[in-house]
Amino acid sequence: MELIVRRKDRIKVKVYAWEEEGKVNASNLKVEVPDNIAEPKEIMFEFRKPGYADSRDIMGSAQVNNEGDIEDIPGFQDAAIRILLEDWDITDDDGEKLECTPANVNGLAPPVARAAVAGLLAVVSL
Repeated sequence: MELIVRRKDRIKVKVYAWEEEGKVNASNLKVEVPDNIAEPKEIMFEFRKPGYADSRDIMGSAQVNNEGDIEDIPGFQDAAIRILLEDWDITDDDGEKLECTPANVNGLAPPVARAAVAGLLAVVSL
């Protein structure tokens, strides 16, 4: 059992993305991909494993009530992806890997970003 999180510790999260009726959908769970989608796009996100300071910063950026429940889910998700996301394997139309930059994170389809954070939260606690 590791009690100290090292800055190099990483968590990989696979996200499945597909399009239905012109809308992008995504999930970190393959079982949620509809049966009529033969091959969803698989995206690998790499997050830094959060330490106490990361947890404090992420939780501090979201509104938390007296019971400890997060009231600002979008703010929480945004902080988690911006603070912890290190890399991904997203490519452009020419097959070139896109850099994992704040500008490119801003351009993510919202369901894809939410699925990445959901996958992260399935394996870590903040």
